[in-house]
Amino acid sequence: WNAADSSPLGGPLKHANHVYSVMFSPDGKTILTGCKDNTARLWNAKTGEPIGEPMTHPNWVHAAVYSPDGATILTGCEDGASRLWNAATRELIGDPIPHRGPVKAVAFNPDGSKFLTGTWDDRTARLWNAKTREPLGPPLAHQEHVLATAFSPDGKTIATGAWDGTARLWEVAT
Repeated sequence: WNAADSSPLGGPLKHANHVYSVMFSPDGKTILTGCKDNTARLWNAKTGEPIGEPMTHPNWVHAAVYSPDGATILTGCEDGASRLWNAATRELIGDPIPHRGPVKAVAFNPDGSKFLTGTWDDRTARLWNAKTREPLGPPLAHQEHVLATAFSPDGKTIATGAWDGTARLWEVAT
């Protein structure tokens, strides 16, 4: 969008269903979308043209983010799994990471060494080691479904948001 006059920059990035997630790559050249059509897709930010084949999932893609270096993509899916993808090849890295319900939110920490997921059914957020794909510490419990996750710029604090109208702060170290 043109911020000065609110006009669109080019045509829409067409999907077959609702778009739940959008993000620019760290270098600003690519756009990542997550969609109810069971895909995450890459788009050329300048032309709006799709890049390669979509990253296909077994169900809706609620969340999709780039790692800080732009090399990896993390997605959260309605099927109860998060997935890591090679951003250059759009190939899955390892097996899907199981959760106890739809993964509604995902985030990388500032150096890309950890990631965070938020789930619907079990009402938790989880911190993960990005390299080993193992959980770090116990789940971060909420009273309701977790819909949003973020790291502070220094990576020392996590913020989570839930269906019950609460947001919580957590120390990464503890």
